[in-house]
Amino acid sequence: MLAGDQAFSQGEVRLAGSVTDPESLPLSGVSVTATDPKSKAIIAYAFSGNDGLFELRYPPRPSDSLELTFSLIGYGPKLLHLARSAQSSLRIVLAPKPIELPEFNVKTGPVVAGRDTIVYQAGQFRQLGDKAIGDVIARFPGIEVRPNGQILYNGRPIIKYYIEGVDLLDDRYSLANRNLPSEYVDKVQILENHQPIRALDSFALSNRAAINIKLKNNVRMRLIGRAELGLGATPLLSEDQVVAIRLRRNLQFLNVAKFNNTGADNSQDLASLNGNENTGFTRNRTAKRDLLAIPNPGTPDINKSRYLLNRQSVVSGNYLFPLRKEATLRLHASYVNDRIRKTMEQASVYKTPTATIGIDERVGMRTDMERFEADLALEKNQKKQYAAHSVRVKLWNAKDVSDTYNGASFIGQTLTNPFFDLRFSSRLIRANRKLAQELYSVAGYYRNAQRLEVLPGLYPAIFNTAPGYDGFSQTGIYELKYAESYFAVRGFGKRVQKQYKVGVSGQLASVGSDLRFRYADESKYAPDSFANDLNSANLFLYQESEWSYKDEVFSAKLKLPWGINFLSYGDSLHSFGDSRKRVIVNPFLSGSMRVLKKMTLDGSIAYSQNFTDILSTYRGYIFNTYRNATRNNALVDKQDLLSATLGLSYNNPVKGLSWSVSHTRSQITSGLIDRTRFNGQLQDRSAEAVRNTTSNNSVAVSVGKYIWELKTATNIAMDYGVSSAPQFFENSMVRSRTNVLNFSAGVSSGLSEKLSLNYRLVISRNRSRLDQEKNFFEATQTRHVASVNYAPVRKLILRVTSEYYVISGTATERQPANFTDLSLRYFLKNKSELELSTTNILDTRSYTWASSFEYLSLFRRYETRPFQVLLKYAFTF
Repeated sequence: MLAGDQAFSQGEVRLAGSVTDPESLPLSGVSVTATDPKSKAIIAYAFSGNDGLFELRYPPRPSDSLELTFSLIGYGPKLLHLARSAQSSLRIVLAPKPIELPEFNVKTGPVVAGRDTIVYQAGQFRQLGDKAIGDVIARFPGIEVRPNGQILYNGRPIIKYYIEGVDLLDDRYSLANRNLPSEYVDKVQILENHQPIRALDSFALSNRAAINIKLKNNVRMRLIGRAELGLGATPLLSEDQVVAIRLRRNLQFLNVAKFNNTGADNSQDLASLNGNENTGFTRNRTAKRDLLAIPNPGTPDINKSRYLLNRQSVVSGNYLFPLRKEATLRLHASYVNDRIRKTMEQASVYKTPTATIGIDERVGMRTDMERFEADLALEKNQKKQYAAHSVRVKLWNAKDVSDTYNGASFIGQTLTNPFFDLRFSSRLIRANRKLAQELYSVAGYYRNAQRLEVLPGLYPAIFNTAPGYDGFSQTGIYELKYAESYFAVRGFGKRVQKQYKVGVSGQLASVGSDLRFRYADESKYAPDSFANDLNSANLFLYQESEWSYKDEVFSAKLKLPWGINFLSYGDSLHSFGDSRKRVIVNPFLSGSMRVLKKMTLDGSIAYSQNFTDILSTYRGYIFNTYRNATRNNALVDKQDLLSATLGLSYNNPVKGLSWSVSHTRSQITSGLIDRTRFNGQLQDRSAEAVRNTTSNNSVAVSVGKYIWELKTATNIAMDYGVSSAPQFFENSMVRSRTNVLNFSAGVSSGLSEKLSLNYRLVISRNRSRLDQEKNFFEATQTRHVASVNYAPVRKLILRVTSEYYVISGTATERQPANFTDLSLRYFLKNKSELELSTTNILDTRSYTWASSFEYLSLFRRYETRPFQVLLKYAFTF
């Protein structure tokens, strides 16, 4: 349907409307052309967006009429004669129409470029073995998919992930990328310079892109998905899942239910991939903060399925309810139940100016975790008005049990870790021809209450405990209440956008802890030197001015935020407190210039001021692990950050070529530094009031080329970073220097319909030393990952995967590890299949990992999953 609306402003005519199909679903990418009825000269043209909306602008004409042509591949064209005096609301349907050319074979190119839209034909990039659309998108030229699932276009994270123009998942788009069957996708659109808020379309420039998934016509209106049921052995194994997707006009949903004990981490589906973004002054970032910890085997840099001994259930429901007047109600709810077991041997080497301290441990750890999260958002996205109201809740509960052998005794540790987070936000925008006004508010509360128990009794001489002492327990509670509001006004000229914002942000934070000594028949509180009752109040009043400029060649943005920060804090147990006030200025300048048609030069420079974190000033000891006690003796101080980036990039998806080179430099100046003392294996860390500077330099280069004739994607990337940081040991101040080199090269080739090949090489090298040392302490990992898919007959796919790792370094011999898998997929009737897979057929039982950073070098040997066999039955619908 077409709803037309003409407006005359600033000496030009604006014609806006929307296009839908017979089911009233919006059509994106529709070509809209306005021509003169007599001369047939083109007056203006545009493409419809994800919501089916378009806008034409052209100078006033003496003629009272024009012709509008609407065309889209797969739909019949529509010609409309429009007079200036015609009715303002017209209704037209673009009906589906298959392309039938009996005498010619019309072949669409793999990538088609429009004015602000790049279209990838998904079928041209599919290979044997692909299951989800994310496998296909990773091969698109100009697109990068990071290991955590985040998608980048032109080096920047995408701003939205649409399915048929619908924003169903917000920033949890891995749910679709990892679960939407690839065979159901027709094409993938990249919407460049995308502004998802229609009311800001003329007021806020965007240099980020959005992705829109276009499904095939035969699946667009029906329930689609995939189901799997798997059973196996060594030990008894199960891997099951159901994915259901529906995209009808009155209801859209994507639901996922998965269970496995085979090493797969399906909780990655639920990652919030743009969660670090904040609409306000970035004063209220509320990531979970842990005070207490136990020795954790961590996550080695290999495929998780090699070492993750788990039993995991994941359920996620995602619904979008269209309401009246372009409003929607979006609901996300998820539940994760996970039991994880890890075993490792660890050697820690601490380098100090006077000694080298080595600690050897064997750690066995079991984690039982439950996690529930829910978001409810009401959104109205209109041309002149935008409203969004949301509520988010997180309820986590985890219990970690660890047994550590340090060469002399076994140490048992139990950490309970409940977490609660509640957040409300509201955003209102009203726009007219000249101004857009915005009101934003956010408020929230979260509480992280931990308890650590350690057996047997350690450090009796330090604690000065009585006879019979056999353990200790510590509680640590971090609470935060926060609120922020701002009012902003935006305006625009011919090429310049302006914004003025005023706001207020407030936080109330508290850190509480106590330590108890356990005896046979009672427990006793430790002295106040092992307790905290720290409270703080932070008020920030700020103003921000922003100017943006953009033409066909150059764009720039200048931000000048400044404000006054009032901070007060104190601890009654330790009889200290302080009040601080600081004028904070955080200027930011960025620019982008098109050097050639597809080549861009980008640069930015930023300076930010802040106070050090309130967690840097607690006076009572808190045990991060059984052998790591921390306290902070200094007052809150100033912290400044200066960073600059310069880069040159080229991106031409149609030619399948992209490359980039960039340099980043940053410098952090702080009034606090960590001071480290060793008392045997006990590491005593405290924050001291010493002015210091940390610097970082890095260079990154990447090249990607898609070879159309071979259906092969190739890429090479390298980054090299140098950092210098001060270290305070006992009474000596030194600097540590760390060099990090990462190199990767990969090829993904669909050699034929029966054969595909994937190979990736990754080399990571860490080198570190203290200033007075001549030689670097080095750790290098080399990784080869290869897979071959071969279809000897039409319904059978044989897949072989091999991962070969080599660790080497200054203090370790060459440590190789080889993991090889073999699987057979046989396709039955009615879109079903059987898959028999064998994992780790060489039965490799351990993997060694090494790293070196600043003054600490680590060597870890992990227990890995044994040889296992799994038979799965799966079908798509």
